Amino acid sequence: MDHGIDFFFGNRSHGVKFVEFVGKVAPVRSRNDKQLVSHDTRSNNYNYKYTFSVEISPICREDLICLPPRVAVGLGNPGPLVICTKVTNTS
Repeated sequence: MDHGIDFFFGNRSHGVKFVEFVGKVAPVRSRNDKQLVSHDTRSNNYNYKYTFSVEISPICREDLICLPPRVAVGLGNPGPLVICTKVTNTS
């Protein structure tokens, strides 16, 4: 993706721990996928490739935000310009 960083881990559990770490230090939205790479029918072994995607919130504390009119009305009409005082992981 544009403006992104790729990390590669030799072990799925290391990737899961990294995603958990990023989720603890910043508000994120994440998803994971699993894709079959190969399958040995004789030994019934499956090899998967795991992909984790993490999107970090682009808004930080003390940012000046210009709200679209429709969003401002939906939030109780605080005005078109607001200052972010807190960023959390909750919706």
